[in-house]
Amino acid sequence: MKNFKNYYLLAYVMLIGIVFTGCNINSVDEIPPTGDISISLQSTSTYFDLTDAVGDVVFDVVISSATAADFDRAVIISVDESSTSSVTEYSFTGNIVIPAGELTAKTALTINSDVVSINSLKTLTLVLDESSLDVTYEKFCATNDIVLNINFDDYGSETTWDIKDNSDNSTVFSGGPYTNTDTTYQEIMTLLGGEYTFTIYDAYGDGICCNYGEGSYTLDLSGCPLNIVTGGSFAASQSTTFSIP
Repeated sequence: MKNFKNYYLLAYVMLIGIVFTGCNINSVDEIPPTGDISISLQSTSTYFDLTDAVGDVVFDVVISSATAADFDRAVIISVDESSTSSVTEYSFTGNIVIPAGELTAKTALTINSDVVSINSLKTLTLVLDESSLDVTYEKFCATNDIVLNINFDDYGSETTWDIKDNSDNSTVFSGGPYTNTDTTYQEIMTLLGGEYTFTIYDAYGDGICCNYGEGSYTLDLSGCPLNIVTGGSFAASQSTTFSIP
């Protein structure tokens, strides 16, 4: 009986040894490494001058991998929250696939130049894992001419205005008062590059809209679809600071 128990114990010990040998992590077959399979954006920055562009401008966003794979690899490129671009200015899905056996793939980023603000630098930052791409663009309007248009209320005699150079607070242009029979006024002015402040005044303190007529004013860059300021409803005065490149 004792011999039978010994045989049973020996068989049990041998079985435990087989189990532990089979669980040895050093003996598990592993897939041999095939190299770096990380995927990243191929460029880090690009710049577009959209001054003369019309409609859509298309840019290919390229991603690359150090090593090809035997299967399709789908990735998603995201737009970083630090981007200053408006969602109305661009179209980008961010979905892209590297086909099996390939190292690169591309997807389109479309910028609608018609809705990009003039004289405003924008940056769209795309992110893929640890890589990023800054797409910077701007649309210039190179002019030193500004246009002032005033539609008077019933009391043009109360309206005056001036433009001051902020570097020394000197008055470079001014106008008014006008007459109560005047209805509109326009003046085109040329300014040197710098920062200026336009101020319109109403002597009575009720602006030019809307108690005694529907008065209004606009100040624009000449030849550019860029409005510096539009107004009419104010009290004694209204000021706007602007820059000429």
